[in-house]
Parts: sequence; structure tokens; C-alpha cells
Amino acid sequence: MPANANNDVNRSKSVGDVFIWQLIAWVFSIVGALIAYFVGPRDPRVIHWEKLSIAFFIAYIVAYIVSSILGLIPYIGWILSTLIWLAVLIVWIIGIIKIIQREEWKPPILWDIAEKIPI
Repeated sequence: MPANANNDVNRSKSVGDVFIWQLIAWVFSIVGALIAYFVGPRDPRVIHWEKLSIAFFIAYIVAYIVSSILGLIPYIGWILSTLIWLAVLIVWIIGIIKIIQREEWKPPILWDIAEKIPI
């Protein structure tokens, strides 16, 4: 087997590993970010998604608190609470799509939080 072919196999394996670790970090939220941090490769792309995942978890907690308070208000609060959770779900799905498309995604509010995370 030529040397270039061997390098291509190792490189594609590495890209596949990074892709999987990015997915683990994002899809499983804070748990996935911690697993990727302690077990995964120290690749900048994985670190990017680890930080975003932690920022998303913080935003999730804020959304939970706001949704709980709004949920106490009949009708309008219930509708707003539902819209908050729909927005959280949409952001999570967009993150998955961005990983699949191999794009570096920097959502405005989440990235501002993620930049401050010292990983």
C-alpha cells in the first residue's frame, strides 16, 4: 500500500472521529460536552462544539426558568412558554444540521456565552 493511501485512511478516520465527537458534544448537551472533553480528541472543532453545548445548556436552564414563570399566566403565558421550547428545539436541530454540513456555527447569543468558557 502506498504511503499516501495510508495517510488518507488515517486522515479520513480522524475526520470521522472528529465528526462523531462533535455530535456527541452537541446532541447530549452538558453530559456530551463533558464526555467529549475528558475522552475525545483535543481538536479545535470538537472544542468549539463543547463550548457551544455548555452555552446551550445554560440557555436551556434560563429558558426553563422563564418558561416556568410564564407558564403560571393563563393562555398567553402557556403560548409563550410553548414558543420558548419550540425555539430551543429549533436551535438544537440547527446545531445538528450544522455539524452534519461540517460548518462552524456561531449563533449570536450562544457564541457570546461560549467564548467566555475556558476550555
